[in-house]
Amino acid sequence: MVAPARPTNTLSIQEESQLANFKLQAKALIVICFLCIGSYVYHGNKRAATADAPPIDISIDTIGGNANTDTNADIDAEPDTMMYPYEELRQKAKRVFALHPDNEFVPKIAWLMSFPNSGTSFTMILTARLTERAIASNYGEEVTTREMGDTLSIYPRRPEGPFWSGMSGLLTTPRPLPDTYVLTKTHCGSRCMDCPPREYVETAESFLRRCASGYRRKMFGGDKQNWRRIDVEYPSERVHKAIHLIRNPMHNAIARFHLDYRNRQKSHSADIRAFTKKYKQDKRGFRAWCRDLDGRYASENERYFSSSRSSSQSQSAVSWDVMKDVPCHTEFFKWTQWHNLAHESIGLIEKEHHEVPVLTVYYEDYVSRYNETVDSIVDFLEQEKVGTLRDFQVRSNYDGYYDSEHVGQIRAMVEAISNDSTWEKVKHYFG
Repeated sequence: MVAPARPTNTLSIQEESQLANFKLQAKALIVICFLCIGSYVYHGNKRAATADAPPIDISIDTIGGNANTDTNADIDAEPDTMMYPYEELRQKAKRVFALHPDNEFVPKIAWLMSFPNSGTSFTMILTARLTERAIASNYGEEVTTREMGDTLSIYPRRPEGPFWSGMSGLLTTPRPLPDTYVLTKTHCGSRCMDCPPREYVETAESFLRRCASGYRRKMFGGDKQNWRRIDVEYPSERVHKAIHLIRNPMHNAIARFHLDYRNRQKSHSADIRAFTKKYKQDKRGFRAWCRDLDGRYASENERYFSSSRSSSQSQSAVSWDVMKDVPCHTEFFKWTQWHNLAHESIGLIEKEHHEVPVLTVYYEDYVSRYNETVDSIVDFLEQEKVGTLRDFQVRSNYDGYYDSEHVGQIRAMVEAISNDSTWEKVKHYFG
């Protein structure tokens, strides 16, 4: 039987498949040529237009490496074109992954600058509870437990901090970081308690560095019990606002006495019984503590503050004759110098980098102007008040700790040491 003849204008299945593949390859070749020509023309024009422009440095060292480096330059320079319909998406990706100060350092740092025992803890906790946003600290151990392992920086690529407790809930109520300013605890320098003057007399430059310094905790070998405390420091220009907390200097000194008492109890030191027997937690114990603290370094204090060194290194020349009869004179020198340097260190940031708005908060305002003070803090941080406001409890009565003669001596000393900014803010404490 003879097979029927195939029409002359038809192809076999194999031939049809080969033809289809040939057409597909031809189309692909045409598209590739078209794209190559378009790319050559596009980038040739771009090179000609930018031949004289300096290269954009977006290296790891530059991106986010300095809070004042402008790494945004021309990052969106390439326009969307019909040749590259995906260009807009590519540019958005660049904005997300090319870190620079505008997006890496969020939230911005707002220091809570406070001499120890000025109401720091109350201010920090109040702010966190009222805004339901996290707070931060230069001191990593304060916001980290052993179960958490390494301290958490508010900036993931910057292990120098500041630090926060994260969202684990192991230490504090989990709260997200704000997207504006995060209140950050710092005690700066010039605050040691039992120490000679060479350890607490500072310059504005050294004080500023200590304001931006702290410590983190690093875990080793994956063992949460095996960790080391590491000193850290971040650039002070990352700070964009500051709250300056001030407390009555006479009350502040008494609170420092109580702090020394508590610290010795916590440390279980061998001399705790002798200490508590000698220094009762009352005005007599405080006065005895002051006498011993002043006497411990009397000769060194006299040599130091009677020499020209005091006027060259401290913020204001102070005569030993003004200091020597003041009870707890070393504490009042530290307190006054600390507030002098707080003003001057912010001035250094403003002189070298950018403006730093400062909100002054008085500890005593929590008693007399509570609502207004709280509102000013929340507004200053550009956050919202969403939590419940809790009452402020004054736990101590310091009446009778100083007589009128002491107050007059303390006033004369503080006024002699204070710079203009400090004295203007603290003179009301002396009537």
